[in-house]
Amino acid sequence: MTDLKFPVVYTYMSIIENNEIVSYICAKCFLIEEVNKYLANGEIITKNKVFFIYNQDKKLNNINIVNNECKNYTLVDKVFRTVESCQRYVRLKNEELFINKFKNQDSVEKMNQLFNNKENIINEYKSLEYQLLNDNYNNIVDISMYKKRRKI
Repeated sequence: MTDLKFPVVYTYMSIIENNEIVSYICAKCFLIEEVNKYLANGEIITKNKVFFIYNQDKKLNNINIVNNECKNYTLVDKVFRTVESCQRYVRLKNEELFINKFKNQDSVEKMNQLFNNKENIINEYKSLEYQLLNDNYNNIVDISMYKKRRKI
């Protein structure tokens, strides 16, 4: 993997448990392609094709290159050149996620439970984020130790 010449960037990775996004983390990835779509009103929408070096389970992803092009990419709307910029964006994404979850609760008890667990849920994955950002593609660790069963 170290012989690939794609630019390294950072973007948000969804952490999914039981088919639901529970948090976002900052993740290192390869930028495969930037695609700009120009709208009639002058707006430009950029989509980025990225290859996540690791999957959510902290296993190295196998890159599929055919004719010198990566075929197993993920489309994301934002990429960042620095970890700090990505982490600021991830904080905003997590806030937005929890605000939406909070609005969708049908009881005060569930709202309180979600509010009280919010920081624990986000912090639970900070250690994973740290490992993913500082790994040199050879420390493969199962993240199941980071996942805790929660009922919200």
